[in-house]
Amino acid sequence: EEILGSFHIHPNSTEFSTWDMLSYLKSDWEQASILRAADASIIVAVKTPETKKLAENPEQVREQYKDWSNEQFAKEFGFLLYRGSSEDLQQVGSEASEA
Repeated sequence: EEILGSFHIHPNSTEFSTWDMLSYLKSDWEQASILRAADASIIVAVKTPETKKLAENPEQVREQYKDWSNEQFAKEFGFLLYRGSSEDLQQVGSEASEA
């Protein structure tokens, strides 16, 4: 048995926070992260072998990334991002979703 990711709830927002994204990208163990957003939507981030790891300490670069959307993080760092309901998740924020 192995822990591959995390699940959490944001009662007041509809995106992963900057801290969520940075700590996810820094983590060696967290391969997937699932968020239940304030609007009841679900957002899923999944690392691939091509995902770039955050080299810096998240605390040191938090300000630099504070205005980035979840889609910007997915494109820049190369992870898969899905958004929607439990019945209908759509890939967003990547080349594949734009084709």
